[in-house]
Amino acid sequence: MKVLTWIYNHGIQWLRSRAGFIKKELTVEGRKIVYLESRKRGNTDPIVLIHGFGAEKDNWLELSKKLESKYRIIAIDLPGHGESFQDFDWDFRFTAQAEFLSLITKELGLGRIHLVGHSMGGAIAALVSAESTQSILTLTLINPAGIFDHRSDMDDARDRGEVNPLIISEQNDIEHLLAFATARLPAMTKRLVKIFAAVMNRDGRCRTAINERIFKAISEDYKHEDRERFKTTLTRIKAPTLIIWGKLDRVIHPGNVNVFEKLIPRSRKVLLDGIGHLPMIEDPQKVSESICEHTQHQ
Repeated sequence: MKVLTWIYNHGIQWLRSRAGFIKKELTVEGRKIVYLESRKRGNTDPIVLIHGFGAEKDNWLELSKKLESKYRIIAIDLPGHGESFQDFDWDFRFTAQAEFLSLITKELGLGRIHLVGHSMGGAIAALVSAESTQSILTLTLINPAGIFDHRSDMDDARDRGEVNPLIISEQNDIEHLLAFATARLPAMTKRLVKIFAAVMNRDGRCRTAINERIFKAISEDYKHEDRERFKTTLTRIKAPTLIIWGKLDRVIHPGNVNVFEKLIPRSRKVLLDGIGHLPMIEDPQKVSESICEHTQHQ
C-alpha cells in the first residue's frame, strides 16, 4: 500500500510540474479552498478551470500543459472535492456553488477572467457568467450539466435503480466509471486513475458519503421548475460562449448541446467524434486548440 501511495503521489507531482502548476490554498469565509496555479503568468487574462462532480483540480493537468505558455491558469477544487473543505451541511446546489465560486475568484483578485467549466462545473460556470457579466471575458462549457431535455444512458440507469456509476464505493468501481464516462483514455492516465482508486480505498479515503450528499443536492436542481429557471438564466449570459461536447457522452446526452446553443446569445458548439464525457482528458489537444481559438479571437 505504501508503494502505491508513493507511486501516486510522485506521479501527480510529476504531472503538476510538467504542466507548470504550483499547489496553493486560500480561506474563503473561513473555509479552506485548494487550487493549482501556473508558474507562468502569460500575456493574457487568466483562465479559471472548474471541474465536474466527483472530480478535482488535477483533472485539468493534461489540458493545462498545452495552455500554460499562453495563460495564467487557475484550477480550483470545489467545496467537497479534492483537497478543499468537506462539510455535509454545506449547500451544494448549483446556485449556491456559483455564489461561492464568485467569492473565490474575488478573493484571488483575478479581475476579468476566461471561465471554463466541465459537467457540474459547466452549470456552475454558466450561472456565474449570467450573474457576473462584467467579469467574464469568455465562457467555455465542456459537456455541461443543467439541461436534460434529451435523456442519456445515465438517466435510464438511475430510473432502473442501478448504482450511480459516477460514485466510487470500492476499488473495482473505477473500471465501471472509466468505461461509462469515457470513450477513449490515454494509457498513463488510466493507470494513474486506477492507482488513485486503490490508494483511496485502502486508506479509507473513499468519498462515497460526501459524493452521495453532493449528488443528491445537485439532483434537486433537476426538478422541472429549476430546469426552466436555469434555462432562463442562460439567456442573460453576455460573454462569447463555446460549448464543447463529446458525441459519445453517456452521462449527459450530447443532444442537449443544441438547447444550450439556442439559449445562450453569443454561443457556438464544437462536437468531438469518438469522445465521451471527459473531453479535456480524452482529447486535451483538440480541447486546448478550441479554447485558445475561442479566447484569443473575441
